[in-house]
Amino acid sequence: MTNDYGDNYRGDNTVMRGNNSRNKSYSSNKKPATFDGTSSWQDYLVHFEMVAEINGWDNISKALELATCLRGSAQAILSDLRPDLRRSFTHLVTALASRFQPSNQAELYRAQMKSTTREKNQSLPELAQDIKKLTRLAYPTAPMEVREQLARDCFIDSLNDADLEWAIFQESLFQ
Repeated sequence: MTNDYGDNYRGDNTVMRGNNSRNKSYSSNKKPATFDGTSSWQDYLVHFEMVAEINGWDNISKALELATCLRGSAQAILSDLRPDLRRSFTHLVTALASRFQPSNQAELYRAQMKSTTREKNQSLPELAQDIKKLTRLAYPTAPMEVREQLARDCFIDSLNDADLEWAIFQESLFQ
C-alpha cells in the first residue's frame, strides 16, 4: 500500500520511505520524546503524531502513549481528567493544548513579533526560525501564505541593518 508521499506500507507495520530500493525501512518500535511543558506544545504534537503514524497506533494507543510521555506540569494534566477521558487522544490533546498553547496568548505573541530585533551574533537562520515560531503562535488560524508574508515582513523589520533590509527587499521584488 502506498500513501500520497510515496511511502510503502508492508503487512508487518514496516514503512519503506519512497519508491527506490536504497531507502531505509522504519520498524514500528519508535518511542516519542517526553514532554514537560517547557518546549513548544505544537512542535511536540507534530513529533508525537509522526511517531504514532510510524508505529501504526490507533487513538486509544496514542492516548496511552502520550500519557506515558508526559513529565512535570504536563503530567499533572492527567489528574485533572476523568479516567475515561485519559484514554481519549482528542480529550488529552485538547487539555494539553488549553494549558500549554492557550489561544488568549496570541496577542502576546503578536507583541513579541513587533518587538523582535536581531540579537548580536544571532545568525539569520536562527532569527528566521524564531520569527516563524512566533508567527505560528500569533496567527494559528491564518493561512500559510499569510503567515509566511507576516514572518517575512517581521524578519526584515528585525534586522537592524538598513543595507541588509534593502538587499532582501530588492531580491524579493525580482522573485
